[in-house]
Amino acid sequence: MTSFLRDSYVKLNNYAGHSCGWNRINTAYALGYSWRGDAGAMEMLNLTIADNYGISVDGNVEISFDAFKNVVNALGGVEIDLQGDEYIKMCWWRDKLNEFYTANGLEGYVDELSEGVNTLGGDMALEYARERHVNNADNDMNRVVRQQKVLEQIISKASKLSPLELNNLIDAVLGEILTNISADDMKTYITELTPYLVGLKLVSYQCPAEGTYWGEMVELPDGVSGVLKIDFAKNKQILASIVNGEEVE
Repeated sequence: MTSFLRDSYVKLNNYAGHSCGWNRINTAYALGYSWRGDAGAMEMLNLTIADNYGISVDGNVEISFDAFKNVVNALGGVEIDLQGDEYIKMCWWRDKLNEFYTANGLEGYVDELSEGVNTLGGDMALEYARERHVNNADNDMNRVVRQQKVLEQIISKASKLSPLELNNLIDAVLGEILTNISADDMKTYITELTPYLVGLKLVSYQCPAEGTYWGEMVELPDGVSGVLKIDFAKNKQILASIVNGEEVE
């Protein structure tokens, strides 16, 4: 599993009759959406990844916040070890969520947290996965690690479901997922891959990889801002190794 850092400074693919220059990688999605909606967002991002990294994306799945929370809740939550500033920030989110539930007469009260391993339900898991400001030194790289921890938990728990339970879970959230993969194909993939999930070791990477990028201030359309300048040759080599199942140093 490879996560692309949002501040990566890339050459945006020219798209829908528009000429694009250099910008953050997440701008590709935003511009594609503004020009051609959801399908355009996915396509422009895919083209930008292909042009900059040489990786062809086979299919896209876009998960809404609600679908994310529903999956986590359906699996009984995710176990996350909260320590130090992460624990303090998640206590803050717990209080904010409980205030919201109470004010709006909603169910879903978050119980007391403790420093250590906690089972986070959908709402808290979403805030944990999105968080990148637990302290002044926090950043998007740390958020990527949090997201990967949550996904590892989801995959681990899903691996223990029967094919019928997995199909029921897909049916429950499919209406909240945007994808260019057909429902039938998705169910086929799930059925075929389920036997391989047991004992699966998920290896996580980030792109750009450590030691292959540096921070720099650049002029963007909305003003001067910090981005990640990238050694593209090195990252293309690393990504090719990942795709080919080769060992990555």
